[in-house]
Amino acid sequence: MSLEKYLNNSKKPKTTSQIKKTNNSVWLGTTKSITLAILFAFGIRAFIAEAVYIPSGSMLPTLEIDDRLLVEKLTGKFQKYQHRDMVVFEPSQKNIDLSQNICPINKNDNFIKRVIAVPGDIISIETKKSENKILQGLAINGKIIEENYLKESNFQFPVNQLPMKLANDEYFVMGDNRNNSCDGRVIGTIKHDQIIGKAVFRFWPINQVGNPYN
Repeated sequence: MSLEKYLNNSKKPKTTSQIKKTNNSVWLGTTKSITLAILFAFGIRAFIAEAVYIPSGSMLPTLEIDDRLLVEKLTGKFQKYQHRDMVVFEPSQKNIDLSQNICPINKNDNFIKRVIAVPGDIISIETKKSENKILQGLAINGKIIEENYLKESNFQFPVNQLPMKLANDEYFVMGDNRNNSCDGRVIGTIKHDQIIGKAVFRFWPINQVGNPYN
């Protein structure tokens, strides 16, 4: 084709069908991009991580009401959760039934608590002497644990609940605000598959952005 013919052809106006075809291509491309973005977002939320907010004061002073956290979901697919992890979980029917007379919970509610004991652990209250003082505290496998994250160090367990040995897929969780927390002392243990994920990052409020464990 000569340059003259090329230039003449390029000056010809597009037909209606050509314009429609172009518009359809743009629309289809945009729709596909939006669909892929939505699927990607749902994929991340379902399998990798999701954002949650804190609706109550049961985790004070570590987490405050309206804090926003990122919860990652990969850890639990490859390994057990660890002592001190803050986990988000769904209540089982057993948890719901046990809570009814004390702090009724809803099946649609998710909760965030701290892992106190992991599968196979024995939970108890132990007494020990230290520098001429008698100390009593929560113990895991016979050793009193340090809990520097607590709002108040004095708290109680139901009579005859301890000592308790956890099964191979059980976790015992509690709130950091022990005297204002509906936790393992009421709802019992939770199973590994009830846990949605582990809190790893606080992104709100701005002045506390970062590691929620600090």
